[in-house]
Amino acid sequence: MAERVLAEIDELASAQISLAKGLQVMFGRLKGEWVRVTDPDLMLKCLRSGEPFYRITSNEPDGRALKDIFDREFGRPTETTRHEGVSGGAIKIVHVHRPAKG
Repeated sequence: MAERVLAEIDELASAQISLAKGLQVMFGRLKGEWVRVTDPDLMLKCLRSGEPFYRITSNEPDGRALKDIFDREFGRPTETTRHEGVSGGAIKIVHVHRPAKG
């Protein structure tokens, strides 16, 4: 499995970055059906035509994808937990010693 991932690492990284940035996709009408337009020349033709037969959709950026990228590249940030007593004061620690039953 690791070999397969390493063989595709550039494309996988690009896909993850695309998710983090958000995606824009163009669709055009072809024989009454909306089809995804991926050819740059056809995209330009659609946009220059002035005809309302195209639409562009966008997916919001995925913050989780960006977090995953940063966590993997720079390490997960440390998380601190603060423990406080009542009203932010010190925590009282009480040790109770009980003799063993014998």
